[in-house]
Amino acid sequence: MMKTKWLISILLILLLQQLFPLIQQILLHPDPIQLQHFFQSNNGIVVLFLLQAIQIFLFFIPAFPIQITASLIYGFYKGTLIIYTSYLLTNILLYYGTQKENILFSKLIKRYQFLSKHHFMIYLIPTIPNLIKPYITKINNYSFTQFLYTLSIASLPSILLSTLIGTCLKYQYYAYAILFAFLFLLFTISTYLYLFIKSKKR
Repeated sequence: MMKTKWLISILLILLLQQLFPLIQQILLHPDPIQLQHFFQSNNGIVVLFLLQAIQIFLFFIPAFPIQITASLIYGFYKGTLIIYTSYLLTNILLYYGTQKENILFSKLIKRYQFLSKHHFMIYLIPTIPNLIKPYITKINNYSFTQFLYTLSIASLPSILLSTLIGTCLKYQYYAYAILFAFLFLLFTISTYLYLFIKSKKR
């Protein structure tokens, strides 16, 4: 298990090193023409798949710009499929690689114990680090079937809103892009408020 973790860590570092200039461009200088040229010239589907996977491990990289880029380059259906498939497979890998006895995560969860009682909600909120979600599933003894059902359903709203924004930008429907961005923000705030209210009632 330790060797596997080290191997995954090394692979992540190597991938991040290769993809860092692209990540920097997506986050800081998102030029649609340059991005489209890059992805069309460099097996972009694989690159986007890897970017989404890396983002799950490295939670300080926001998923929002990556998901927008996917649909901006490949359109709504193909972009969503790339992101959703990468998201599901990476989280399944995390589920099987996560142990209950994790000191770092256990200390973090103790601060937010109410999260453990809202299994579906933690997968619904896009800004909660994906890295801790399978751990919460494990410590609460949810089965893999429950995990997969929750993951596949609850992750869809935020991914769909992100890829809708990218699609609107692709076809220059800027008013709709602003609308979906507002809905994304409203969705995130409302789910956080729900959890906050529930935690105060405990």
